[in-house]
Amino acid sequence: GSGCLSCHGYEDWSPSRFDHDRAAFKLDGKHRDVACAKCHIPVTRSGISYTKYKFEDYSCESCH
Repeated sequence: GSGCLSCHGYEDWSPSRFDHDRAAFKLDGKHRDVACAKCHIPVTRSGISYTKYKFEDYSCESCH
């Protein structure tokens, strides 16, 4: 499925069912050494806080 729980649990930053090597954005080169929280940041909207896991834009310019 495409729901959040198909890849991520709520436990911690070590999602047991997610493999970045099979994701749309493969972590290679220097990206492999970046802490998860540098990209997957907490977001608050309408008083609800969550961590953003899925991104619409994977271009270099979206982060750099």
